[in-house]
Parts: sequence; C-alpha cells; structure tokens
Amino acid sequence: MVRIKILTTQDENRVRKFLDNYDNALAQHTLEWKEIIKEQETDKDYYLIAKNKERIVGVLPLFLYENPLGNILQSIPYPGGYGGILALPENREEIFKKLCKYAIDLAKKNKCVTLTICTPPFDDPQNLDLYKKYFQPDFERENFYQYIDLKNQLSDNPDDFRNKIRENLRRNLKKAEKQNLQLFFDDNQNIFDQWYKIYQKRMAEIDSYVIPYKFFSSIRKNLINSKKYQLITAFKNDRLICGTLYVGNKKVVDDFMPAIDSDYKDYQGNVLLVWKSLKYFKNLDFKYFNWESSPAMDSVYHFKKGWKSQEDVHFYLTKVISDLTQIKKSSIDKLREIYKWHYVFPYSTPKKLNNLI
Repeated sequence: MVRIKILTTQDENRVRKFLDNYDNALAQHTLEWKEIIKEQETDKDYYLIAKNKERIVGVLPLFLYENPLGNILQSIPYPGGYGGILALPENREEIFKKLCKYAIDLAKKNKCVTLTICTPPFDDPQNLDLYKKYFQPDFERENFYQYIDLKNQLSDNPDDFRNKIRENLRRNLKKAEKQNLQLFFDDNQNIFDQWYKIYQKRMAEIDSYVIPYKFFSSIRKNLINSKKYQLITAFKNDRLICGTLYVGNKKVVDDFMPAIDSDYKDYQGNVLLVWKSLKYFKNLDFKYFNWESSPAMDSVYHFKKGWKSQEDVHFYLTKVISDLTQIKKSSIDKLREIYKWHYVFPYSTPKKLNNLI
C-alpha cells in the first residue's frame, strides 16, 4: 500500500538512499537542490515522498511561490528547472496516481492558480502516459534538449569522436591548443567570482536576464563537496577567459551555465573547454552530457549540433487549479516580471488560456 507524505528530517536518509540507487535521478531531484531553492528565500518547499511501509518508492519535489496575482506550485523553479516524478517500476502506476493527486490537492489547499510539473530528460517515455492519465494537464509544452552519449559516442577512443565533429570545430580546437591556455578543474572563491563577472558581462552583451549571484553561490555551497558540481575554467596569462558551471548526478551531467569573455573569444577557449570537459566527465562515468535546450536553429544550437549532439524532448505539464481572471488581465511582459524564474503556463498559448477557467 503506497502512501504519500511531505518529507521530514526523519525520512531524509531514506530519500538519499533512494536517489543514490535511482539511475535517472538528476541533481535537481536531490535534497541539496531543495536547499539551493530554499536559500533563495522566494519559495516554500514541499518535497513529496511515496512510501510503501518504511521504504521510499517515489519522490516529487514541489515549490510554492506566493504572489497577490495568484500562487503557483511547480516542480522546480529557477533555471535548469528539471524535476518530475521518480518512481520504482513496481507499483509505478499507483505511485504516479497518488503523487499526482496529492500534488493537485496541495495546490488547491494553497489556493494556487496553476500547478506545473517539468518532466526530466532521459525519462521513460511511458511515464508521459501516466502524467496524462492522472495529472491531466491543461497545457503540454514540448521542449527539446541536446545531448552527447558519452558512453557510446566517445567509446574507448575519444579521438575517434573528435574526428567526427564538425570541421570548423576541429579547426578551432587545434587553434585553441596552440594558445597555451590553462584549464582548471578545481575552483576557489576568487575563480568563482571571476567566472560570475564574465557571465554578467556576457548577459549584458546579449541583453538577457542575469541570474542572481546568490543562486550560483548556493549551488556551489551545497554541491561543491560532491560529484554534483564542477566549475571548469580556461585562463590566458592569468586571466579567466571562459568557464562553465556543471551540475550532475548519477548518469547525467548538465552544461548548466557557460560563460565566455567576448574580448578573448578568438582564442577558442570555449571549444577547448568543451572537448576537455567531455573527456573529463566520461572518465567520471557519466553517461549523458546534457547541453540542455537553446532556441532552435540559433548559433548556440548549431554550435552544440556540431559536436554530433543528439536530440530528445521533455515536457512542461501545467494544470489550471483555480480562477485565472487576474492572470488573464495581465500582459505577458508583466507576468514574466512578476513570476521571474518561475513557470506559470506557456506564454505562447494565450488563446487557449481564455478558454479555461
């Protein structure tokens, strides 16, 4: 008999053991990630667990964001917001059914307007049918992601893979290898702060939102002593010219946030960093290098595709819980600002919204 409850300290060690033995558990499913979000002081965490007697058989991390315009409940806020249900194969359907019901009841109890579950990448395709059956979302937003299968594509000889990547990347990689760049696979506070500065600079150049320092700092603080965090950087003459913050767990490592100093882009340090990172994470026994997503057909997409990346999809599943009158009155730009770093519903479908509650 499966029962659902909200995680307490009493069950934390059982949850850690469950996640340690669940191959598809992502960094965003971990209790450390729960602390990362909690430290942002914007959301209340509800980490749902499914128990069969005293054994953990499933989890669903959820976070409540309260706002006068309407409260929302979602699986993971902030960038890299993967999440979704993890359930053991035995009684999987019962676990999905009860976790979905509990999540919906929790959203109603907290007077939410919407509830969103973001399904994880590399998930069992059959799980989508269970979401549709028991969660019954009003919105389904498909989102692609790009990845490299480190186990199969890099095989025993990574140089075979190198010979298959796009010709301009091979050429730029050779150029980078002649620049006497220094790569660091360990960071300290000074390197981390330098990396964040070039990240800020890059975001300003492309006129994009800057993720708060506090968020990245929380990731570092909570994950630095484990295999779940890595900041890899490249230096030229003692100056940091590019770096990428990676988060990972079990078999998946996410290319979470790359940053490059545009003044030094001709050194092709980012190309060298990717190449070294692929071999590094393969040696750490990760199976998938997840680029995450990018706007289809833009330069970033093609850069990733040039590395022989494969593609798959995951989903943002949103259920309308209560009256959306105030939401409907607001412009998309206003909603983006009010619910910054949070997912309310797919903003590309306002017409469908008008047909709902």
